[in-house]
Amino acid sequence: MDPLTPPVLPETTLGGLTPGEIRAVTHERLRLLSWGYFIAGGMGILFSSFFLIYVAIFGAVSMIPASQWESSSSHQHRHDEQFVGDHAPSAQDGNREETPSATSQSQHSSGPPPVWIFRIFAGVMFVVVLIGWAISGLTIYAGRCIRQRRNRLLILVMAGVNVMNIPLGTLLGICTFIVLQSEPGRKEFAGA
Repeated sequence: MDPLTPPVLPETTLGGLTPGEIRAVTHERLRLLSWGYFIAGGMGILFSSFFLIYVAIFGAVSMIPASQWESSSSHQHRHDEQFVGDHAPSAQDGNREETPSATSQSQHSSGPPPVWIFRIFAGVMFVVVLIGWAISGLTIYAGRCIRQRRNRLLILVMAGVNVMNIPLGTLLGICTFIVLQSEPGRKEFAGA
């Protein structure tokens, strides 16, 4: 035996584990990652669905007829005029200037808000919901791909997308990069 060459240990590699043990550890890590993707995707769908409340509110407000806006605003305008008239300084006090609130009340036209604004907000919120559902659906699909050992590139892309979801997505993305970039992880997806 040459003193310059180190001895080769049979059937051992990383940390003294046998190839079978390394494969078992990698399988367990991939199983945990797939469950992490399923949980993160489910939480994303749930969180995105909360924005449907805004879609419903903005959609409902946009359906209010203009006559309802005008009747409530004219009632409010009459109430404001009565309030300003009761508390306005009198001409007997020598103060003949109009109060700023009375001037702004008379110049401000209180018509109904444009309906299209509410519909645009409802549409934007609906698009946000669809984007959230799409990302969450792809996250769940990435978990399924981890279980089936295919589409490694999609899994890495979804890991990068999930890194932005602090804290669970960041942990999930970093662990995904570590496991899938390791040599045993690459071997698991060698056929994909």
